[in-house]
Amino acid sequence: MSTQRIASLVPFATEIVCALGLRESLVAVSHVCDYPPSVKELPAVTAQTPILAPHRETDADGDSMEVPLSAGEIDAAVRSGAPLYTIDTATLRELAPTIIFTQGLCDVCAVSHVATLEAARELEGTAQIVDLSPTNIAGVLDAIRIVGAATGRDAEASELVSDMIARFESVKLSAMESPNHPRVLLLEWPEPLFCAGHWSPELLDVAHAVAAPWDKPGAPSRIIMWNDVLRFDPEVIVL
Repeated sequence: MSTQRIASLVPFATEIVCALGLRESLVAVSHVCDYPPSVKELPAVTAQTPILAPHRETDADGDSMEVPLSAGEIDAAVRSGAPLYTIDTATLRELAPTIIFTQGLCDVCAVSHVATLEAARELEGTAQIVDLSPTNIAGVLDAIRIVGAATGRDAEASELVSDMIARFESVKLSAMESPNHPRVLLLEWPEPLFCAGHWSPELLDVAHAVAAPWDKPGAPSRIIMWNDVLRFDPEVIVL
């Protein structure tokens, strides 16, 4: 039985940990970790701050109702510079993880590596902090290997990576034989309009779809203009 106690503060790390057969070693997850479904039973040690919370409005009958923030309102909240997430250091201290998986790629998407380091200083004992910040498909595969190395599951990680590469190749072959290679618009956010960055354009290459001129593998998501979208004339939109 493993004596590792793993806290995962980012969903894809949680999925990797479980794919390597370490579900029973997980002691804590983030508030958005939901796969495999059993991880929702674990303590969530992160949370959104009130800046992203729904607001209340009164309907035509005078009843109060909860209304989620619009995409534009969320964007404005993010740009305000206010903290978006918190870490429950008291619960984390009680759970005493030996390894904490985090990310430093996007402070908007999940608790950052810097915030995790600050929280870890309050823990008794020493927890290994592992930052997973892939920007392309090769980096995603490397992240699996990194988790495997940190948890003593190198062989399982290698097998998982080999399986994923084989699945990519299978999709490529099938897509290559298809007569349909649509122009695809990848969007990460609707207001303002953000293209999807990092590994997303590479997925279009795997599927033999036509990427937009601004799609650059490995580049971060960024604002694009509707006029450019109209000129691209997409046949498929993935949001």
